[in-house]
Amino acid sequence: MKRVELTSLEKLIAKRLESVTFVMDYLQLNIEEFRINVTTDPIIRKAGQKEITFPSDAFKLALIDLIPKEVTSVSFENNEILLEFGVETTLVLPLEGDYPGNEAILFQSVTDQREWWVLHQVEKSNI
Repeated sequence: MKRVELTSLEKLIAKRLESVTFVMDYLQLNIEEFRINVTTDPIIRKAGQKEITFPSDAFKLALIDLIPKEVTSVSFENNEILLEFGVETTLVLPLEGDYPGNEAILFQSVTDQREWWVLHQVEKSNI
C-alpha cells in the first residue's frame, strides 16, 4: 500500500469547500475535485472560542458556514489532519477513533479515479 505523504494532502490548499453531506454514521466533504469521507468525529476550532464537536447542531452550522471558503493550510499533528480556512477556523479530522471498521478518512479524487487514499484509525491514547 502506498503511504500518503503530507504533500498529497497539500493538494487541498486553495481549494474551496463546495458542499457537505451528513450521512447516518459519517460525514462527506466535497473540496473542489476531492471527496473526503470522515468516519471519526471531526472538530471545528475557532480562534478564541470553545471547540465545536460533531455531531452537535452547532458543529453542523459552523461547517456549513465554511462553504465556499478556501483551504489555506493543511498540516498533520497529534494524529489529526488540520484543514485551516483562514486564520480563524480549523477543521480537525482525527485519526483516533473507536468506530467499526478500520478506516478513519477516505480521500478520493473526483477527476482521477486512480487517485485515492485511505487513512486508518489509530487507537485512542490513554494520555
